[in-house]
Amino acid sequence: MRGATDAAKRVDVFGAISDAAGLRFESCVTVEHPHSFGFAEISLHSDEFIKPGGLMHHLLVLHLNGGRVHRLDRRRHRNDVGRAGLTTVMPAQAASRWKTESRACGLNFAVSHAFLAAMAGEAFDLDGAKLEIRDEYFVPDLTMPSLAHVIRQQLLLARHPTVLEIDAWGHLIGMHLIRRYSNLPCSADEHSIEQLSTVQRRRAIDFMQEHMDAHVSLRDVAKALGMTQYRFARAFRNATGVSVHRSLIDMRLHRARELLSQTKCPLAEIAYACGFSSQSHMTSWFRRKHGMTPNQFRRSVGAS
Repeated sequence: MRGATDAAKRVDVFGAISDAAGLRFESCVTVEHPHSFGFAEISLHSDEFIKPGGLMHHLLVLHLNGGRVHRLDRRRHRNDVGRAGLTTVMPAQAASRWKTESRACGLNFAVSHAFLAAMAGEAFDLDGAKLEIRDEYFVPDLTMPSLAHVIRQQLLLARHPTVLEIDAWGHLIGMHLIRRYSNLPCSADEHSIEQLSTVQRRRAIDFMQEHMDAHVSLRDVAKALGMTQYRFARAFRNATGVSVHRSLIDMRLHRARELLSQTKCPLAEIAYACGFSSQSHMTSWFRRKHGMTPNQFRRSVGAS
């Protein structure tokens, strides 16, 4: 719990609410500037808390389960109550006041305004200086449950996710905020035909292989090709059919198989050599990809 709270305070909106009575961070992952976003699963036991205004981070909340949530400073009608499956957006500049009838739990995504403004310019060719995020609460959002499920499962899978994984999640949430909850008109195609040349694709793959054991980010790979991260991510997926994150995971798993079959190195050493955040992180991905643990694979090839 202490670690989750300490991590939360790196993001101003999490830090601003972290001392509320009865509010508990069940888990929290944050990334420092310039990748300024964070994810936290929060349970609230107290009856009231305030989200202050004048902050740097917008807050996107998917209500998961538990008690009903009321917004106290803005009532539209009597049944204006948050329940599981509904979504709330709290803009960075706006203050708001909330109340729960009993313990409530939500998955919270904090994204800095500067990060979104840069994304609006680079991903949508829009003027990020004009970006505004709307104040929305207790609205049905069919995209959020699927996004939240993927991210929540990956947090449980990785425990200590890599920079590239957190990068990928932040971009998914940022894109959704701009498309669904901003004042900017987003193009439907979003440069969907963007492609990498054969040379660019080879350079990207070579860079990822060379930096497999490092905390490489999407921005790092894109910079090596002289591209923005958003343009590169679209072009890479169009060229390969998979995301940058999944491609790097596949490279790491391939390298892990080589080390497992050719060496007697401890699993923890192999995990770190391949760029996984921990042995358990490698094991989770290995089982997911191959249907067996690294130890089982090593025994099957007779390397141990």
